[in-house]
Amino acid sequence: MSAEDETVAEKLVPRRSAVEQGGLNAESVWRFISKYVNHIKEDTMAQASKNSRTSIATQKFFCSCGGEIKMKTLFEQGKVKNVAECEKCKRLERRPSDFK
Repeated sequence: MSAEDETVAEKLVPRRSAVEQGGLNAESVWRFISKYVNHIKEDTMAQASKNSRTSIATQKFFCSCGGEIKMKTLFEQGKVKNVAECEKCKRLERRPSDFK
């Protein structure tokens, strides 16, 4: 636990006097637990997963002739093929990076 978590835990933990006096009941225990759980949720919900994409970026590819490359799906011989096609010269390649 970090120092910040320890200070938060100290604030949330009921005082011994309440326990010694018998003033600690199920309702107060439930409040304590819900406050602590909400604090943990606030800390963890703000972070993004290491594999998540925080921004969506699209990349445009261009052929050596100057035309833009578009991805197309073809159905040939019972198989689905994804191919990249130049709009200007109609050249076909497997991937957009193959146009170099």
